[in-house]
Amino acid sequence: MEVSITSFDTRKRPIHYMRKFREERGAITILTVTLIAIMFMLGVFLFDIMVFFRTKGEAQSAADAASKAAGLELTPLFGVGNDPRGAASRFAKLNHAEMVDFQTGSYRGMPTVTVKVRKHVRTLFLPPGKGGFYLTATSKTYLDLNPK
Repeated sequence: MEVSITSFDTRKRPIHYMRKFREERGAITILTVTLIAIMFMLGVFLFDIMVFFRTKGEAQSAADAASKAAGLELTPLFGVGNDPRGAASRFAKLNHAEMVDFQTGSYRGMPTVTVKVRKHVRTLFLPPGKGGFYLTATSKTYLDLNPK
């Protein structure tokens, strides 16, 4: 019985095998730079989404404050004043928004105040670009003058 032992020498490889690795030198660098650029763009996009939702919340808060201030102006219980449109505009400006619509009315015998405000959004990546755009929010306040 004859036994043969084959040894694998890792230092002696064919030339074409070594040439294959020599040609791929630097491929990891290109891949890394590409992934970093993609991650940066994704980060900027997510930042814009965060700014969008934060501004939408701020616009809604401004509309709520303006609507409640106008409601207090209309309420004879508190006797604060008699200029609900001015109060709504003032509170919208205090919240860095602009009042675009103001309506009073009634619903089932209760006075109502509806205020619509807009707030400017500046984004880096989302359209329409560097100029930004406006978000609007609407709030309606019902005044129950006959509490139980």
